[in-house]
Amino acid sequence: MTNRKIVYKPISPEVVELVEHHGGNKEAVLEVLKDLDARNQLNSSTITDTARALHTSPQHVFGMATFYSMLSLKERKQILRVCDGPVCWLKRASETRAALEKASGKKWTVERSSCLGLCDQAPAVLVGDEQAGPILPEDAKKTCQGWRGLPQDYSKPRKGEVRAMLSLAGKINPDSLENALEHGVYEERPVKETGGGHRGG
Repeated sequence: MTNRKIVYKPISPEVVELVEHHGGNKEAVLEVLKDLDARNQLNSSTITDTARALHTSPQHVFGMATFYSMLSLKERKQILRVCDGPVCWLKRASETRAALEKASGKKWTVERSSCLGLCDQAPAVLVGDEQAGPILPEDAKKTCQGWRGLPQDYSKPRKGEVRAMLSLAGKINPDSLENALEHGVYEERPVKETGGGHRGG
């Protein structure tokens, strides 16, 4: 007895286009999945098509699609991701999330997120892929209407801030080696000793 020949349906043109756009190799799988998710087209069918287009297993692609918390196999509305890392948590992120859930109505999906790496904007929020913060509970309504927080200016030290690495921020051109040399960036500086230590001889 012989097995019947398996007849595959054609791969979705949208998936083929995305795979080609990202170079057509297996390393592009996450980029393809992110684009499918952004279009609300990430599902079992497009996962299978992505695997076939990249010549890899559907299990591998499914594993990636379900591993990353910012991807979803369910259709979602616009997403507000509220960071609940330690700094954001201390800055009332849970209250911000509750206020966003109340203010967002049916237009947005509000999710908690592990650290977004935006500690300087705590409590921080990702509005889609756009950074926002600090977003306090009282800012929830205007955040849903397009407000993204207060811009941060790092050129001047904040009150009580002691700068070491950023002491020349705003003074040199980061794209010019000559400008860095003019400001003595690469000169050897003496190390200040703190008292009380003993050096062996």
